[in-house]
Amino acid sequence: MGPKADLIGWRQHQLASAKPVATNDRAYRSDQLIGTDVLNPNGENLVSGFDLVTSPKTGKLSYLVVSRGGIFGIGEKFVPVPPGRFKATPNRGMLVLNIAKSMIGVAPQVRNNEFARHGDLVSQSAKIDCCWKRKLPGSK
Repeated sequence: MGPKADLIGWRQHQLASAKPVATNDRAYRSDQLIGTDVLNPNGENLVSGFDLVTSPKTGKLSYLVVSRGGIFGIGEKFVPVPPGRFKATPNRGMLVLNIAKSMIGVAPQVRNNEFARHGDLVSQSAKIDCCWKRKLPGSK
């Protein structure tokens, strides 16, 4: 077995061993989430972590906003995902989102730097949470 096969096997093992972020007792620093690759269980790269949104009332993480598409930041789409939808690999080097690659575009989007900009976190959260609760097509 060559180095490439070893790497593929290691990556598959990491993805299969991923545990829900919400049940993990380990803390996450922002630099462990922002810029982290987000893959589905099949190992397809979906997006990368872009930003964090915290609730002003609780101070807790409300969403990890992921970015997809675009070239050099132009035309990127930003999708807020509740942290409970993610799993983290044992080394926390990758996040796993159980959704088909083609369905990430169906998720609600927000504009760059405009999430809850005008104090409408509750309104935006209701729409976003409803979408993720009803399970997007291709998600499990």
